[in-house]
Amino acid sequence: MQYKVYFTTADSAYTPVLQEVRITTTISSIGAPDARAKTPRVSLQQNYPNPFGRKSPSGQTWTTAALEVRGNATDMTLKLYDMLGRSVQSLWNGLVSPGRHVVRINASALSSGLYLVRLTTTDASAGRIITVLN
Repeated sequence: MQYKVYFTTADSAYTPVLQEVRITTTISSIGAPDARAKTPRVSLQQNYPNPFGRKSPSGQTWTTAALEVRGNATDMTLKLYDMLGRSVQSLWNGLVSPGRHVVRINASALSSGLYLVRLTTTDASAGRIITVLN
């Protein structure tokens, strides 16, 4: 997967900031078939709207991200990180039951830029890049 990042300048021309960002994901499973059936499976969908913020086309300062837990309840952490890897917001920290959940992300205090939403459980993790235009 490749992402090219551009920012608008005063004369409406696009100036490349990064040549490319490569994100590699590896999914693996270890254990007996019956052990995997008890393992919670999680997924994190892309937020909507994206981009969002005061200067975005929608003008919304918040966005929502949906996640799904299949199997058993599990301890989960959902955090927002800036591109330097610093934790900016803790969105969820604790037990989550099976099913579909929607988390609201407020960007009114964030600077414009790219952020990583990272979902982590004891046996899985997922991430999505979101764009804030404030």
